[in-house]
Amino acid sequence: MFPDEENKGYRFKPIYNGNEPILSSGGNAIVFKVTNEQGDLSALKLFNENIEGRFVRLTKISKYLENTSHSFFTPFKFVQKLIYVDVDDLREDEKFFPGVVMKWIEGESLETKLKKLVQDRDLGKIRKIAENFKDISIILLKEGVAHGDLKLSNILVDENLNLTLIDYDGMFVPTLTSETAIELGTPTYQHLNRELADYNSNIDHFSILLIYTSLLALSLNPLLYDAHNDGDNIIFNENDFKSPNDSVLFNYLFTLSEIKGFVYYLKLSALSPFIYIEDLINILNGIFPKPQINIFQKPLAVLSGDKGDLVWTTENCTYVRINGDELAMAGSKSFSFSDKNKFFFEYGNELLELQHEYVVNCYPKPEIISLSANNKDLKFDEELTLSWSAISFSRLILKYNQFEIDVTELSTYKIKNLGQSTKIKLLAFALETKYFTENILKVDVYYPIDLDITQDKRVVFPHRPVKLTINATNAQKITLEPLGVDLTGKKEYNVKTKSNLYFSIVAENKRYRQVFEGSIEVLSTPKYERKIVELPKLSLNIPSPIFQKINNIDSLTPKFERDFVKINKILDSFNLFLIILRIKIPFKSIKTKFISTTLKLLKYDEKK
Repeated sequence: MFPDEENKGYRFKPIYNGNEPILSSGGNAIVFKVTNEQGDLSALKLFNENIEGRFVRLTKISKYLENTSHSFFTPFKFVQKLIYVDVDDLREDEKFFPGVVMKWIEGESLETKLKKLVQDRDLGKIRKIAENFKDISIILLKEGVAHGDLKLSNILVDENLNLTLIDYDGMFVPTLTSETAIELGTPTYQHLNRELADYNSNIDHFSILLIYTSLLALSLNPLLYDAHNDGDNIIFNENDFKSPNDSVLFNYLFTLSEIKGFVYYLKLSALSPFIYIEDLINILNGIFPKPQINIFQKPLAVLSGDKGDLVWTTENCTYVRINGDELAMAGSKSFSFSDKNKFFFEYGNELLELQHEYVVNCYPKPEIISLSANNKDLKFDEELTLSWSAISFSRLILKYNQFEIDVTELSTYKIKNLGQSTKIKLLAFALETKYFTENILKVDVYYPIDLDITQDKRVVFPHRPVKLTINATNAQKITLEPLGVDLTGKKEYNVKTKSNLYFSIVAENKRYRQVFEGSIEVLSTPKYERKIVELPKLSLNIPSPIFQKINNIDSLTPKFERDFVKINKILDSFNLFLIILRIKIPFKSIKTKFISTTLKLLKYDEKK
């Protein structure tokens, strides 16, 4: 059932072959041969699998085809609700299915046509089809579009051997940039590394070269079809691409000089991890990229006797040899260069072998034989005269401080007021190169010494320190004589002596000397005679205590006080504290014990 209001007016009637409708199926679609109400033949393509984004993708492809005039394309229309199928379990809006309507092209598939031509040994027509296919391929490559699934069954051939491409589901057009592929094409026609992410104008590269090379091979030897066709391919199979070096078919086709170039680049593509083939249009036209080698030396300016590297890069090469040694396609190798060194390069591929002789030009090394000065230890106001001798140089440059002077034509040079110690460089540059060698001459400039010494004491007792404060400029060494003490770098120094000292402080550099004279007077130590002091003899006559009974204890207090006073006076009158101090016995302790003993005696008297 085809409701007009839903399918934009399309009504179709299937064409039958006997009792069966004429159709073909493959991939995820079925194509019916139908007629419309006017009797025009059309191809009605219906999908048996729903793929997300198909409507948008086919709409953009349809728009591109409508605007192209190429006869090998057939414009089509994609209809979102093309047919209506009354399915019980589906909602009404789910009973519509999309499809593609295009003009029916009379002809047979190239797959069928080729088989007949091979059986008939019609090599000329096979070659004609190959060239027609090449022309279509070049147009696709130039316009930046790709079919996406090029194979013999997707190419129709009419009676004049004109070709038409069909099945545009996987096609790439510029408006689909940044999209992802929805299919990978038929495996036997695709590069082994192709992925869905590979979706651009280059995805047909491998298929184009494969189909063209296969058709050319069959136009030379149709027996290859029966020997290598398995129903899904032309003549190459997956094993040929996995191991092309071991492939019987690849090895045989290399013996056919007419197609050797196409076979070689198909083999290279199979071995490559990349699915794209550089410069494919020229390859299809038989213009094969020549092997190229780029050689240079490092450093570019080579000095005789020095080691250097030969560096090379190649394009379109499968081997490189230097003086017979097999090397990588790009790299470097170290050599000891001498003048007119020759290196013999052999390079190329299975199509072409080339040779190249590389000659190294060496230059003698510049040499500075001598560099001298009238004096390398210069007073600040003296003039410096430099002299030198050099050979094998293109330029001589003298450098010092901030100055750079070309002295190529000179052998001596005078410098007034050098000002400071300086490293003077003489640079000799080699012939025809920036390489240089240099000699360095160190010239030291000396200024008068300023020496300032202060001395904190001039008269001291023996071994008492005398501090010297030292302030010196422009001095390399400072020495205290005659003690031989190195004072270099010191700001202070303490001198100790037991007798009078006359000294000098000498500050010097290689051209100047400054001396400070000083002295220290040492006083004699006072002498004392040692005497023994005889202490006075003490005689204490303490009367024997008289004890009497006291009835009233209160009457004792005045007598106690008087006794204490007497005892203290006795102790004070004889300076007993001096004696106690001499023998290191605490006076207070003796006094306390003495009083305590007396009191005890008095108490004893009281008891008695």
